Amino acid sequence: MNYSEYAQRRKDLFERWEDSTIDFENYEFTWDGIVCSNEEEWNKWKNSPIKILFLLKETFGGYHPMNTATLNISKPFSYNIALWSYVIDTIFRERKLLTEVPSIKKLKPDTTSIAIVEVKKCNQERSESVNSDIINYAKRDRSYLKEQIDLISPQVVFCCSTIDSYDIIYEDSPEDILLAREGNVKCWKQSNNRLIVDFYHPSYNKFPGGPKALFDLLCKLLGNGSVYENFDWGKK
Repeated sequence: MNYSEYAQRRKDLFERWEDSTIDFENYEFTWDGIVCSNEEEWNKWKNSPIKILFLLKETFGGYHPMNTATLNISKPFSYNIALWSYVIDTIFRERKLLTEVPSIKKLKPDTTSIAIVEVKKCNQERSESVNSDIINYAKRDRSYLKEQIDLISPQVVFCCSTIDSYDIIYEDSPEDILLAREGNVKCWKQSNNRLIVDFYHPSYNKFPGGPKALFDLLCKLLGNGSVYENFDWGKK
């Protein structure tokens, strides 16, 4: 698939989605997914060593993930997105356990190598999400969300306190294989050769030890890269 094909399919999906409910007569539809508006940006995504999709709850403050090619990593939300992307990518490539948090200079503010999908596309400008509300949107928009995720076709879906929504979206999938568990977080292999990570939301600020502790937790979950040995990405 080239960029023009992807862009047209995305446009068709979003237009059908937006027309499916009266919600968007009063609220803005959130445009999200792969951050790309041209062939060059699309190729950055296609050539990424590992393609990561962050499944989030809903946007706030007029934020449209698809239109923001650079993360402001001075803010906790964006910093954690950049940091967790670094962990997933680096352990995948180097197959070793990370013990030290990388410097800001090593983190990628460029979001063209990741995708961000909000479960709730209706932007009601809520600074805090209500979980039951997010679940209801996952149920209502299940087919659209599945079509969007499958169109993006990530190798990794990183569920940011959205695992219940993901389970709803893919409720018809065959049984998954649990690969690792650390405390309240876990990861498994889905039948479509996709790694699913059940983790915290990047805005979560009550975890003991803060971002460093979350970094350590994710590193332990992925181990020295042994989790990736369960996938045949890139193998012929």
